[in-house]
Amino acid sequence: MTEPTDRRFEGLDRLLGFVLGVGIGRVARLHRVAAEQFIEDSDRERAHRRGRIPRLAGRYAPAARRRSPRATGDDLQPGSGSRSEIALAWFWVAAWIAVVQTFATDSFSAHETSRIIAPILRWLFPDIDARSISTAHFAIRKAAHVITYATLALLALRAFRLTLDRSLVWLAAASLALALAVAVVDEGRQSTLKNRTGAVSDVVLDMSGAAAALVLVTVTRRFREVRT
Repeated sequence: MTEPTDRRFEGLDRLLGFVLGVGIGRVARLHRVAAEQFIEDSDRERAHRRGRIPRLAGRYAPAARRRSPRATGDDLQPGSGSRSEIALAWFWVAAWIAVVQTFATDSFSAHETSRIIAPILRWLFPDIDARSISTAHFAIRKAAHVITYATLALLALRAFRLTLDRSLVWLAAASLALALAVAVVDEGRQSTLKNRTGAVSDVVLDMSGAAAALVLVTVTRRFREVRT
């Protein structure tokens, strides 16, 4: 009875060893495939950041790229916006263009704005003279050009990034082109008004503000990509 029993136990040991071996081998293969997939996804992510391959979409994209724009803050993926997000982004662009066009009316001429800025300057600096007030008034008006078009360029950049799957440089160029079109129309409209004058120098000033904002965003993003 002992010898057949030992043989049965020996057979069970072999069967158990075979099952365990197959199971361990399968688990090892699964881990290897998962590791290879992780490495491939990482390589694709780096290549996409450098603009070498298109971004993956759907369930084949790495989890980090499938995050919504809200989850990643200002680090938006190009062309990742939903319809509502895209519509809202372009609404703000249109609203700001309307603000820019309002600034180009007679209500914001140098004569009208001096009625507001001059009393404020006299209240802040009681000893200020008329020449200093004129210089400060001129500087404030020109600074408004820079700030206004820098804001427009940034709003346009966000709208383009949500809408189109393009490189950041391409999107920045499109935003700059939009700002240029608005500036040309703005100055052309001012040249037809009684109390306003259109000037090429103002278009250059507008573009300097837009370009500075776009360059700052582009360089900052590139610096973050290099660090990560």
